Amino acid sequence: MTNKSRYFLIGALVLLVTGVGIGLVAYYGTNRATAVPSGLPDELRYVPATAEMVGYVDIHTVMNSDLRRSLERAAATERGGDKRKGDIHDFAGIDLETQVNHVVGYLEKIDAGPAGAPGAQPSEPRGDLQPRGLLFAQGTFEQAKVEQFIGEHGGTMAEYHGKHLAVHRHTSDDPNNKDRQGREEMAVGFLQPNLIALGDVDLVRRAIDLSNNSSGDANVMSNAEVMKMARDAAGETAWVVGNFDAVSRKMGLPSALRQQVPPLRMVSAKAHINGGVKATIKAETADQAAADQMRDVLRGFVSVVRLQAGAKPELQSALKTLELGGTGSTVQLSFALTPEIVLTIMPPHGPRGPQ
Repeated sequence: MTNKSRYFLIGALVLLVTGVGIGLVAYYGTNRATAVPSGLPDELRYVPATAEMVGYVDIHTVMNSDLRRSLERAAATERGGDKRKGDIHDFAGIDLETQVNHVVGYLEKIDAGPAGAPGAQPSEPRGDLQPRGLLFAQGTFEQAKVEQFIGEHGGTMAEYHGKHLAVHRHTSDDPNNKDRQGREEMAVGFLQPNLIALGDVDLVRRAIDLSNNSSGDANVMSNAEVMKMARDAAGETAWVVGNFDAVSRKMGLPSALRQQVPPLRMVSAKAHINGGVKATIKAETADQAAADQMRDVLRGFVSVVRLQAGAKPELQSALKTLELGGTGSTVQLSFALTPEIVLTIMPPHGPRGPQ
């Protein structure tokens, strides 16, 4: 090999190694920070870091579960055989049962309003404010048919950063508008061929910004507290994690009751669904003293429920599955429910059946 050939070969190798090194640095610098942990849905990259509550449901598994079939039979009997497709079909023409694989959703924090006098306790969010949130549905969709459906129901087509938006404006004479005060525009955004976002049009645009990093905002994977609990729930049929205030408001707990609960920071619930429900609720308290106090509160609550459930054998069997645990500042409660128990504790259905 001549010196000229040797120098050429060495130079080519140096360029190759340098190129690979630059590529690896670029990859880890741009992708590693935003990589979704194994077992969690990829849609988390579209959820902002400021989300107060995040949830996931494996729709395909739920729809094909023995539990769902049992509940559907009971609901169909109550409705006299009238089977509705649900709100997602009414809004976007999408069949939840056959077209959606899983959904991811989040809620934003509700502002409490103007601050009070210095030293005053933070005010409660106004009761008439509805939480703003976004739903991501992953499945098999025909974009043209969805856009046609929304267009036929008063919607318009728009484009944002190369993504199609089907926007529906709620008018004052819309009977559903009373639940969306101050949120006149709802949209379906096509983020990918198999992924859509449904919700307030500005939140759909924010998801598109997060997808291409055009906003500079961080996604929820930069929120260590949320991601710690989400990783613990990875692989389950359904889960929700979030700030205790957000979860308790969504559950409808009265403010007076929330104030009696020991200081809680984060709460998560995860469930495995098939023939029944196996669920675990976990709470992160301020310290171990608060966790011990919370366990005492739960023990008292379980004792009261056991006394009240004396005449209901099915509830007694469910209470036998209750397990209270946790270490340090963490409190954990797990239980199992059969379809019969779920039907017993479900609230009465309205004319449209269970939502």
